[in-house]
Amino acid sequence: MQSKFSQFKQNAHLPLKKILQRMHLTDEELYELMRTWKRQGLMEPYLEIYEELFNVVRKKRIRTQAERQKQLFDNYKLLRKQGESVENIALTLKKSSDKIHHFDLRWYQELLDMGMDIGAIRESMGLSSDEFNALLDKYEEKRRLRRQSLKKQKTANAIYAMKHLGRIKKEFSDPHDYLIFDLEGTQSPDELIEIAVIDMGGHVLMNTLVKPSNPIGWRITELTGITDEMAAQGRDVTDVMKELRDLAQGKTIMSWGTDYDTVLLRSASETSGILLDCEFANAQKIHMGVEGLTNQIALHKALDLEKQSHRALDDCYMVLEVLKRDTQVPMEE
Repeated sequence: MQSKFSQFKQNAHLPLKKILQRMHLTDEELYELMRTWKRQGLMEPYLEIYEELFNVVRKKRIRTQAERQKQLFDNYKLLRKQGESVENIALTLKKSSDKIHHFDLRWYQELLDMGMDIGAIRESMGLSSDEFNALLDKYEEKRRLRRQSLKKQKTANAIYAMKHLGRIKKEFSDPHDYLIFDLEGTQSPDELIEIAVIDMGGHVLMNTLVKPSNPIGWRITELTGITDEMAAQGRDVTDVMKELRDLAQGKTIMSWGTDYDTVLLRSASETSGILLDCEFANAQKIHMGVEGLTNQIALHKALDLEKQSHRALDDCYMVLEVLKRDTQVPMEE
């Protein structure tokens, strides 16, 4: 009898929907099989399919979880309207009392957003005066803590911005201590496929494709325009990391947000055995501090653009433009 993996290999060239039909499997069933094959080291040639299926299953699970949460919330509201106590609702729904109190706050906010006044909200929720007053106290405390958290975050971002902006402004005319870099990479596994570095005067210090050891997924090609054929002409990651180490030695290097860049650099360091001796700065956080933002902002939106190219050098120049604008904004000490 043909094994499932052999059957999968025979159909791997087909669209995912066709693969599922040919193998008579659900997306969840194939995903669990592929997870097993991945642990066995069999999935390297099929990572793009694995990534596509992962996203399909993840979205389906998120949707299912959201539906379950909505049903749970609807059941809670029905029991509340029937006058059930918190304790009884918790027992019926098999949830803690804290979860029920969380539902109280959620329902209160939902009714408040609908424009209902306090009296109508209390009547709709079916709470006693004592219960409703306790709810109002909890709601106001939650709002207070939220305001306090946002204020702390804004203050921290502003301090971070002021730490860098004065020094950055001087760098525009005399580039010395700061560099801007941007990376493009693949996922599953995380591999560097492009890097660009400029100084604060806009001079290009590095701009190269990097040869990955695995195929580039179609989503990355669609996002960046970088194909397997293009990346195959790129430089070896060890040579690139050597050059980056020399460029960044003793300097501060910045990108727009550092989370995924850090992942790619860590992967490149592990592959090449080369560590960087430099400081990292987050240009996005600097901009958030200048603008008083608490939510992250996409690079193109910081420049009021509709989109960005997602090519490393273009993004470097966009970061430079944002920083030039930010240094013109007065900030309170």
